[in-house]
Amino acid sequence: MKSGDILSLRNKLCKKIEELREVVEKTNDGKKLDTFDVPDLYDRATLEHNFNSEMAMRNKLESLLHDIHDAVVRIDSGTFGNCEKCGNPIPTKRIFANPLANQCIHCMEKTEMKQKIRRLVASYNA
Repeated sequence: MKSGDILSLRNKLCKKIEELREVVEKTNDGKKLDTFDVPDLYDRATLEHNFNSEMAMRNKLESLLHDIHDAVVRIDSGTFGNCEKCGNPIPTKRIFANPLANQCIHCMEKTEMKQKIRRLVASYNA
């Protein structure tokens, strides 16, 4: 990748970090849900469902923020565009399609296969 493309990508990632931080801050700040004052069971269930959905969204956004931050760190350290597993260059098309990619296709496929095997073994042992 050209250095201008990398700088442009870095700026976009930093802007995305700020946007996502604002969204995360607007979600519940880890406050506990108090349904004690809600007498109706259905209303209480609705509140709990909404709270749990919001917390799940917040967790996903925080994970995405972490991944974007990692990509910026890789850009700053000069390792952006190289596979973290094998060290080979990640194809430019893959980087433009997914700037957060930290593995080449081959290594990512191996990682995903290992994850599938772990899930299968865990479900078999459960």
